Amino acid sequence: MVSRVRVWLNRTYAENVFFMDQLRRNPSDRAVEIHATHGDPDSPVLAAADTAALEPESLSPAAYVEFALDQCRRRGIDVFVPRLHQAAIVAHRAEFEAAGTALLAPPAEAVAVFEDKVSGYEAAQAAGVPVPPWWRVRTAAELLDAVEELEERGHRACFKPAAGRAGWASG
Repeated sequence: MVSRVRVWLNRTYAENVFFMDQLRRNPSDRAVEIHATHGDPDSPVLAAADTAALEPESLSPAAYVEFALDQCRRRGIDVFVPRLHQAAIVAHRAEFEAAGTALLAPPAEAVAVFEDKVSGYEAAQAAGVPVPPWWRVRTAAELLDAVEELEERGHRACFKPAAGRAGWASG
């Protein structure tokens, strides 16, 4: 009999409840147990997980790595899908592997490139991957010019910080 796979998602996006369903309905019909942690007690991911816990607040990246390693060891995590402090976590990939946990995360170099959306778009373009039209703006005038050009091309603007997450659409 094949044992279940224990997967941990940390501070992931609410939309990942769909990813969780896909894991559970895998083509091999292998049992999957999902552990989720988050800082928001109302996160839909916590509600959809088999086991869930609130994360400690305000940990430094180094302290978070220690917290994560402890979680993996205590809970017998087979696969860890990190979002929060991903750069720090992937820098300790060997320690997670020694604990019996595979990281489902890109190499440290890729994480570094995509921590900033501008460098991520530039890297994708350099590799020949199509990206949507985009501008880095620093002033109100640059923002208005960018929105005007997008709208002239028939697009709607989506505003996103260069680093971090979230965004909002115009119109």
